[in-house]
Amino acid sequence: MKETLHKETEGAIEGKMHVYEVGFVLMPSMSEEKVAEKASFIRGIIEKAGGEVITEDFPKLMPLAYPMDKMIDSAKQVFKEAYFGWVKFEMPAVAIAGVEKEVSVIQEVLRFLIVKTLRENILFPDKVGKTGEKAQGEESSAESIDKSIDALVIG
Repeated sequence: MKETLHKETEGAIEGKMHVYEVGFVLMPSMSEEKVAEKASFIRGIIEKAGGEVITEDFPKLMPLAYPMDKMIDSAKQVFKEAYFGWVKFEMPAVAIAGVEKEVSVIQEVLRFLIVKTLRENILFPDKVGKTGEKAQGEESSAESIDKSIDALVIG
């Protein structure tokens, strides 16, 4: 990831803007107030670097897909749950490496990832459940199209 970011910003035009999203995982041992403080701190890093926040999701405590470890005070700590949050923002391409550097030294951050994305919300609507099943009474677009074609065909 670092190589991509640096190659992207090497020849970047000073004012060229891109949309990015930073996803971050915070240690679960923090209080709610401390979580809010760290999320605000990350947002502040973005704004200080010339970024404009588009949208964000406050970190929520959730189980991790796999255990994550981090060295804390010379001891390896293993975490099975953590706070996950994200911020979508627009900023000059030349500034993203600085954001990456500042977020990487926050002690309470277990992991983070910065990706280039689109301004638009690309999440699926809630009409489709997590299992991919249709909500009751909803037709898939293929079924709807088939019915429309059947209605037009003279049989």
